[in-house]
Amino acid sequence: MTILLKTILLIFSLTNLGQTRTDFKKTGSGHLYEFSPTLQHKLCVISNSDSIYFNKLLKLYKYRDAVIIYSLTDLKLKRDGKIFDNVIYQNIDDKSQFLIELNQINKFSYRIVVNTKIKIIGRPGTGGISYHLSKSKKHIMCLNGQNGHSIGISIDDGMKGGFPAPAFENSKVSWQYY
Repeated sequence: MTILLKTILLIFSLTNLGQTRTDFKKTGSGHLYEFSPTLQHKLCVISNSDSIYFNKLLKLYKYRDAVIIYSLTDLKLKRDGKIFDNVIYQNIDDKSQFLIELNQINKFSYRIVVNTKIKIIGRPGTGGISYHLSKSKKHIMCLNGQNGHSIGISIDDGMKGGFPAPAFENSKVSWQYY
């Protein structure tokens, strides 16, 4: 790829990201998400085939650090009042942590990690964090998570996301996002 083409792509991507943040601050547009992490819910048990798949990936990547496994729950996610199933996963070791697959609702969105203990919602992916969906789509393995979590960049107004601070209430968590 030529240097000129790389420069043009870089300028376009930086300009596009900047417009997304300022557009939200000017217009307040975005979607309202919420779910109730305190509801009784079930976690999918890791099958033998999913376990074998994850172990093959670990060997392939020669990965030896801590692994985070998120398992699909039966919790419901609301987006602007509409209910979505099969998008909320829970960390099997840290029950205060949930991974939400927003890209199943909107292909232009990202995963979101919600930690109800430290009351942060973030967009993962910094520092080489990678996610691997099992073949059954019931589990997600996270590699390179920091200190047992994969929060990444907070989406609240104090950080780079430019969104209002999320609300952590007794029975529900809500936030605005794309």
